[in-house]
Amino acid sequence: MSAWTVRVDACSHLALEAFHPQVEELTWQMPGGADTAQVRLDGALADQDDLRRWLGAEMSLAPAGGAPCWWGYLHGVEVQRGRVRWRWDLAQVVNRCAVRYRAPTPWGGEGGAGPFQTPWAEDGRSQRRFGVRERIFSVGEASEAEAFARRDALLAERAFPHLQILPPLSGADGLVLLEGRGWWHTLGWRYASHPQGWLGSAHREGASLTWGHSSAVQRVAQAFTPDGDGWDCGEVWVWLIRTGNPVDDVQISLCADAGAQPGAALMTFTLSGSSLSRDPALGWVRLRPSSALRLNSTSRYWLVLRRTGALDAQNAYLTRVDADGAFGTPPGLMAFNGSAWQSLGSGSLLANLFGEEVLTNHLARLAGQDGAGQCLRGVFVRQPSTKRVRLYRDGRHIALDVCRDLLALDDLDAFVTAERHLVVERRTAPPSVLTLRLDANGGLRLPDGSPWGLSMPPVGRWACLQLSAGLSVPVRLERVKWRDGNLRVEGFSVWTGKS
Repeated sequence: MSAWTVRVDACSHLALEAFHPQVEELTWQMPGGADTAQVRLDGALADQDDLRRWLGAEMSLAPAGGAPCWWGYLHGVEVQRGRVRWRWDLAQVVNRCAVRYRAPTPWGGEGGAGPFQTPWAEDGRSQRRFGVRERIFSVGEASEAEAFARRDALLAERAFPHLQILPPLSGADGLVLLEGRGWWHTLGWRYASHPQGWLGSAHREGASLTWGHSSAVQRVAQAFTPDGDGWDCGEVWVWLIRTGNPVDDVQISLCADAGAQPGAALMTFTLSGSSLSRDPALGWVRLRPSSALRLNSTSRYWLVLRRTGALDAQNAYLTRVDADGAFGTPPGLMAFNGSAWQSLGSGSLLANLFGEEVLTNHLARLAGQDGAGQCLRGVFVRQPSTKRVRLYRDGRHIALDVCRDLLALDDLDAFVTAERHLVVERRTAPPSVLTLRLDANGGLRLPDGSPWGLSMPPVGRWACLQLSAGLSVPVRLERVKWRDGNLRVEGFSVWTGKS
């Protein structure tokens, strides 16, 4: 295949066909679809325009007379003139950054240091050119002033592409190389962040609170109100250990509010006292309901701890109180004395609640235009998942990595269409009749033995792999490369008999 139509939006005023475009390599992979592209053109192109301004532009490639089979954006440009070769690309561009550092803390003791992170700093001019590209840098121990200065220096250094001088390519006096990336890669520009869906304390320590040992503290209860628009509670974490050898059970309930005190139980977990540890290092207890409980942001709720047996000063239970009161809302932390609920003062119970949502809804949230999908035009879910995942994201992981992990959780696929829509679908069984055959050299062939042309992206399709004269298996194409006029399958998965 020698003739191609190459389109780069930033150079619509130039006819690229006049510079003899040669597609050197194309790759596709799942998830994502179009992956990488490399196109070679006559070096005279560099005299016609400032190629740096093309970076980030929409790019597509099509066989002559056919529809586009690869699409994405222009990631890098290389130019060689004589024995001088240079390059610009977007690999190191960062236009929104923060710095993590370690500094002495009041609670760390002599020489103790804790983790901190600066606020974000950003360069709006770079973001308008190349989209928002985030990075959190780590600098080790530093003062606050040093961390802020380092953040600002990194932003100034990385906001725009830098000229790179490279060793010349042999046998090439004048050329231009365009390097493309598929739109799926743009999910790697931002972190997966969703601040709602978590209520509680990030601390591990707190003041000890014994309960179930005396009439004054028979039960404890913590008032709270969900953030945002409310969410489905899917996890409850409580710091709880035993003292002595209690033989009764502990009931942990989420309750409605009844006149600023605990009301009817909406959800209850029961734990045997003997199952709890005495070791404070093992104090966190994780509870997951059989079905999620919807919590509204306009309502007050209560987390209540009670024992099922009699009060016992030697065999009771111990929880902790976070002095910051991160979990609480008025009237706060309270204890039941047998006849009434009374305040236990400031602070809140050391506990955490996490919201959750359907996995495919969460994927659409993270990859949508309000998340990391700034270059996409929408997310379409063809088959919703039945699995549920945490709603809260702390912004510490790249969105692309999180999306890959979520897809793998439920055997899902995703690819970006030529119109820049992300489509999420479930992997399905192979058709009863396979029209593609994978030969021993990794080539794709039609039933008549002729090579399969690049009429459309090849990944995600099924092909027949002949293992022996009497044995063939269906395989799903996961990674495919086109190079030097040949299409080769570099990765596939074997059908296991379940969809």
